[in-house]
Amino acid sequence: MSAKTVEELSQITKLCNKENFRLWKFQVDIMLKSYGLLEIAKNGIPESTENMEKNIQNDAKAQRIISSTISTTCLMHIMDCTTSKQMYTKLTTLFEGDSEQQKGKLMQ
Repeated sequence: MSAKTVEELSQITKLCNKENFRLWKFQVDIMLKSYGLLEIAKNGIPESTENMEKNIQNDAKAQRIISSTISTTCLMHIMDCTTSKQMYTKLTTLFEGDSEQQKGKLMQ
């Protein structure tokens, strides 16, 4: 990752809890979009075989952005995820659900 990217990542508010989730999501969505990675994070790796290697690399970049902008506590929730879509979906589900849904998800 370039020095510019690392600097940009450091300016994103780290995701810690539900209170700052909306701010984190807003900032991360913009960063992912600026690198052309938002669709991969939201919808997964396209199944086109001609660009599969590039798609896998882009997914890894999206994973790096997501994992670099969350707290260690949140990182524990996505450590079993293997794609950026899984990470993005898990964090969104965890922090955008109502209180009862969140408690159930935290217990998993």
